[in-house]
Amino acid sequence: MHFAAKNGLRTLAALAVMTTGVLTAPVVANAATVAPSTHTIETFAGKCLNVNGASTDDGAAIIQYTCNVDNGYTNDQFALVPFQDSGDQIQIQTFADKCLDVEGGNRNDWARIIQYTCSASENQRFTLTHLPNGKAQIKTFAGKCVNVASMNPANFASIIQYTCQNNGSVNEEFIISR
Repeated sequence: MHFAAKNGLRTLAALAVMTTGVLTAPVVANAATVAPSTHTIETFAGKCLNVNGASTDDGAAIIQYTCNVDNGYTNDQFALVPFQDSGDQIQIQTFADKCLDVEGGNRNDWARIIQYTCSASENQRFTLTHLPNGKAQIKTFAGKCVNVASMNPANFASIIQYTCQNNGSVNEEFIISR
């Protein structure tokens, strides 16, 4: 019962985020200087995006891992911060005051999503595409989707960029909630 109620609340929170957009945080030119509210980003497997090992280092992998928000962990908490200079683009900030980053500015499929010092570089710019099922795709600067590699449901699955399938591929759909 607790699990069903918790999932219902997550769904309601996700719908609230989806209907209000990402403009819940202040709009700034340098997105890395604000402390907006945080969100969890849940995968198809009911797990969350997570900074591996709660690392504060540049280059730390973003993985899929059991959601720990209820246990006081912050490495699965992210802030969605809009850029003032680019319409619908956002930075996704981690608990370590770093940002999600397509490693090395790579435009190819299978490029890893990592944590890196925030900048205004294009490989740290993402857009959300809201889907009719209350979920969202997170698109990278290369027009590709953030993706759970190989549709792996396990903890420690890699988070990568991959060509968007747009055919109900659940490993490129996320629930963004508070």
